[in-house]
Amino acid sequence: MPLYDFECPTHGTFEEFTDSKIRLIPCPICGKRSHKLISACRINIANDDAPHIRESADALLDKETARFSDKPHVRALAERPTRSNLNTFLKAEGLRYAENEGGAPPRYRKPEETNIKALVDEVYQKKRKRDRLEVRT
Repeated sequence: MPLYDFECPTHGTFEEFTDSKIRLIPCPICGKRSHKLISACRINIANDDAPHIRESADALLDKETARFSDKPHVRALAERPTRSNLNTFLKAEGLRYAENEGGAPPRYRKPEETNIKALVDEVYQKKRKRDRLEVRT
């Protein structure tokens, strides 16, 4: 079922998963009749203001001096740290993400096979060196 916006006369707007034919539902708080609102199509901007973007902006900029910068991309990121402003800043400054391009999660690779025999030999040699006895005359 799709998610629709409804408006309660007392408590304002809320969202509810309902059938598309339903026009009135009771308010989940007071039980009064709430009318379905006509809303624009859904655009996901949830990650545009994600906390990691604000943290990145804080790490990249000094907020007090960045607001007065002569570079528009620096001012934009300082005033409104969003994903698009962060990407514009990184491109203009010649920086890139530490992970894959565009901020995608890193590609995890299977670690190389460990050579167990070489590892055992190395540990054994270190143990022999540590436990050796020297006789000095």
